[in-house]
Amino acid sequence: MTENDQQQNEHDETTTEGPTDVGDRESTNAMPVRRKEPSDRKKPADAPFTFEATVATKDGTGTRVKTFRLPKLDEVAAAAVPGRFTYDAIMQPDNEMAQMTLGFASLEACKPDPAALAALRSLPTAEMIAVVGAWLGESRRSSV
Repeated sequence: MTENDQQQNEHDETTTEGPTDVGDRESTNAMPVRRKEPSDRKKPADAPFTFEATVATKDGTGTRVKTFRLPKLDEVAAAAVPGRFTYDAIMQPDNEMAQMTLGFASLEACKPDPAALAALRSLPTAEMIAVVGAWLGESRRSSV
């Protein structure tokens, strides 16, 4: 090691310039970084709920994936749901059947487009239940 290299090593060991960690923000020139919040990825409350389903093509020779919309659950539709469904879902929160009955009754009370309802019913059971659950969750967040 040359004398110049030795002096450089000694200088490197005794001086630190700026932050030592990437997450350190001590510099006055550094702009604060805004962290993304979970709400940054949420759809606006008034955005329509959409889901995708595979449907037959118009000429009947194949299939394609199409996006469908479901209406939001509003107060008028919620009021049309028979009280016994709401009562059962509240009084038996662990009863999945009562929860699903309330979800489907709420969806039907919104009078969705017949094509969207047919597409929903064409999904495999687990996927259909997941779509209705997500729809109900978004509807509750937005209006009811």
